[in-house]
Amino acid sequence: MSSCQPSPEACNACPEKTNGWSENGHSVDIEDYKTELSSLRARTKELEAKLSQLTIDSGKELRSTKWFNRQDDKALSALYVERYLNYGLTKEELMSSKPIIGIANSGSDLTPCNRYHTTLSHRVREGIRSAGGIAIEFPTHPIQESTRRPTATLDRNLSYLTLVELLYAYPFDGVVLMTGCDKTTPACLMAAATVNIPAICLNVGPMLNGYNHDSSSSSSS
Repeated sequence: MSSCQPSPEACNACPEKTNGWSENGHSVDIEDYKTELSSLRARTKELEAKLSQLTIDSGKELRSTKWFNRQDDKALSALYVERYLNYGLTKEELMSSKPIIGIANSGSDLTPCNRYHTTLSHRVREGIRSAGGIAIEFPTHPIQESTRRPTATLDRNLSYLTLVELLYAYPFDGVVLMTGCDKTTPACLMAAATVNIPAICLNVGPMLNGYNHDSSSSSSS
């Protein structure tokens, strides 16, 4: 028994029609599909216009407000604000509800693996300010496997515990974790998860090889 659907060759010879065939073999009206598609496109434009007019407001008060903008104890807020005015921050900034973002810097002269963060942190600071936040940088417990005596085995937990206390006890709304090697990274990530604070982890990456008599050299195990 022959199929009732026209073949492609037959369709090429037929005049243009507005009906076609769906996958299940039923006849459909193409104009209905075009009308529905136009309606969906118009609705999409309408929703995009509404979204462009909306602003994101979580409705949640920033943690730092409890330090710098307390409505129930303005004298205490004034005391907290005063302590941070000696290196360039202003009262207006601290009380403006701008997010205060910590920079947890693991770089120092003690830690060659992470030392580049001492330079990179300046760019992170400027990025935070450009995005409308207030940057406050602080050091984390240094960890250097190759020179720590007798062992750096427990230092990951020590770094984790100290960072938990810093993130919890100070007015941070978020934190950039500047990490490197295999202990500072998990220590910082665990601390941010424990305090449940928004965080970005910025790893310093691999170190460049040293040079010996103009030849690149390295050591590894």
